[in-house]
Amino acid sequence: MLNRLSALWLVLGAIGGYAVAGPSVTAQSGTSLFNTALNSGNTVRLTFQRDTFGPERSNYVNCTVAEVQGRWVRCKAADSFQEDREQQWYSLERVVQITKKEK
Repeated sequence: MLNRLSALWLVLGAIGGYAVAGPSVTAQSGTSLFNTALNSGNTVRLTFQRDTFGPERSNYVNCTVAEVQGRWVRCKAADSFQEDREQQWYSLERVVQITKKEK
């Protein structure tokens, strides 16, 4: 009798634990951490890991956001002829800080 009663309590405990556990856990989207600063048209400073661009270059980029796709952000081309006018894509995996510049 004791053996059957123990098995019953074990089954009831497992069912009760499953019922009380709540909803399952889901992962957050990879870009949700950056959504507030990385809207098209925002000017931001992307700070990268040290020596991402080599030891002779700085570890940050000033960028006006043109587009965000997954874990990548594209900066608009510079408006002046004195700066590089290429449109650059940067990986957010290497970004350690994003600072939004006020307009």
